[in-house]
Amino acid sequence: MKSVMQLSTAIIVILCSFLFSIPALAQNGKVVWNATIHMDAAQAESTSESWGHAILRVTADKKLTYKIIIHQVDEGDELNNAHIHYGAQGVNGTPFIPMMMGIMNLGRNVTIQLTDQQYEELINGTTPIYINVHSHMYPGDSVRGQIRD
Repeated sequence: MKSVMQLSTAIIVILCSFLFSIPALAQNGKVVWNATIHMDAAQAESTSESWGHAILRVTADKKLTYKIIIHQVDEGDELNNAHIHYGAQGVNGTPFIPMMMGIMNLGRNVTIQLTDQQYEELINGTTPIYINVHSHMYPGDSVRGQIRD
């Protein structure tokens, strides 16, 4: 009986891994773009000890769902917002998609409606773009990750 339970558990884990690796249908439209972005202080050129990643999903109905996960936030610091910016690696650029406001959205799935221009830039654009997380100690950028070179 124990081996049957272990086999059943293994099959469920494999099946879930397979299902979650396939782009799923979103509530109001098909997933058209997925990305997981590594972010760290070196890309941001800050002295923060923080690092993390962002998971981004865009659906055909022009909704961006994202989750930002940051580890090792410096003692006494607090993350306050994030943006997607235009810019090549190591180059600061203009933000064009505001993301989270305040620490309360950190680590949570957040969905925002994109404008036509924001949607086109993410899906069909060729301009380099990056995600930038700002904090009180590092208002320019605490951690950063390149989405597209």
